[in-house]
Amino acid sequence: MTSDPDQGDLVYYDLLHSPDAVVPDVDRTARAMVERVGLPEPRPAWFQPSVCHGYRALFARVHPSRRLAPSRLEVIAPGPRSSSPGVADFPAYIDEIAAMQGERPLKTHATVLTSSSFPELVEDLRQKGVRHRVDPPSQELGHERLWIGFSPGGGPEYSPDDDAGLFFEVIPTQCLGLPDAVLDGTPADTPAVAPGQMVRVAARSYLVDQLDPVLATLEERLSWPAERVEGTGGERRAVMAVNVPRSARFELVEPGHDPEAAAHFARWGPGTYATRITVRDLSAKADDLRARGTPFRSLPARGTGPEILRVDLDVVPGFLFDFVEDEAEGMA
Repeated sequence: MTSDPDQGDLVYYDLLHSPDAVVPDVDRTARAMVERVGLPEPRPAWFQPSVCHGYRALFARVHPSRRLAPSRLEVIAPGPRSSSPGVADFPAYIDEIAAMQGERPLKTHATVLTSSSFPELVEDLRQKGVRHRVDPPSQELGHERLWIGFSPGGGPEYSPDDDAGLFFEVIPTQCLGLPDAVLDGTPADTPAVAPGQMVRVAARSYLVDQLDPVLATLEERLSWPAERVEGTGGERRAVMAVNVPRSARFELVEPGHDPEAAAHFARWGPGTYATRITVRDLSAKADDLRARGTPFRSLPARGTGPEILRVDLDVVPGFLFDFVEDEAEGMA
């Protein structure tokens, strides 16, 4: 896939790779995901301890099929670093990035995007004078990582001017090893999905004070346009464009009069908010949550939006989960 903003409708960014949460304990959050909301049991290969980079992470899946659900959920916490000679020490800054977000219960270490045109994107940022850092491949991660807002020489100093304070990380799409059919949206056989089962991560929302200046910064500095901007129920929402059809979307939300978002924003300010997951048969998912003893509430549809089942904030550390009906047909 070629991602060139000058070619048709394509942009630099292919997919939102892993809506994330910085948490104190990866295993505790993983257990809550499985037991309280019904995510698949994590496989050992989904965990990623990194002594080079100083973190421990889980890349959880809501459905085992990456073709059906290419975006994963990342749970990350600071981890031990190796003191062995010859093991490179890469900056992580997880604690520092978390501290920048204050006491809010939902924190990100980075909004991780992927790009098939990684070198071209880096050059575009360089020509625009956007502050950024590119970490080289390591013994544990065989690909480069681009950090927006951080100085090339390292150090935790961060400037929100170039990314509107949204903490972006970008990695090459090629390192994911996804089939071409996932990247270009080629129709494929849909894996069986039982009633109440999760299908894919649909979106991660991020609360902002004023939507328009944030959108202007992303388009001017990061060459990232909105796919659409909509206003329903007293809030304004921008869905950012990505190339992979089944990718989760990154949504910027100006709360306005939406009671749930406005109350959260009033208490905690701008930052990471809800993670939306689609399911087959929303009523069956409600029954599943009741059987697990998981507190949730139904948020009625507003405007053109769907009905939402929202799991209480304190159920899964670091995440606010919303469930909505999946629109795909033919799942049996």
